[in-house]
Amino acid sequence: MNAKLKELIEKSKYFLKKINPKLRKRILIGALVVILFSIGIAVFLNNTPYETLFSGLNQEEATEIMEKLQEMSVEYKYGNDGVIYVPKEQVEKLKAQLVYEGYPQSGFTYDVFKDNIGMTTTDFKKTAISCSSFKIELVLPFGFLMG
Repeated sequence: MNAKLKELIEKSKYFLKKINPKLRKRILIGALVVILFSIGIAVFLNNTPYETLFSGLNQEEATEIMEKLQEMSVEYKYGNDGVIYVPKEQVEKLKAQLVYEGYPQSGFTYDVFKDNIGMTTTDFKKTAISCSSFKIELVLPFGFLMG
């Protein structure tokens, strides 16, 4: 194998020495451009943008969700502080499906809006919080599922 490689290199050197120097330069530049273009395309096509699926999860629930994602053959990344990232184009579908199955039970939930209602909260603000909560919890997942 090593002898064949040396023989190929010697033939290439001999061929390049026979060629006009200007043409040799153009061939080498062209080959370099093709190689760099191929590398650039490969990097571009293999770069998948990820977005947050769930954040603030405890370790146990994050493990359960990652196992579920593995069962579904979904690529994911686990970040610091209980953050799970999935490919950008799958976020809404996966979130709707996992919320339907009861995940997450820890971390960020939409109860944040309800928790901000106090004794001095006006009726207008209560209505706005209820509408916002309704929209997030019900309308968005159904809107995604209906297309």
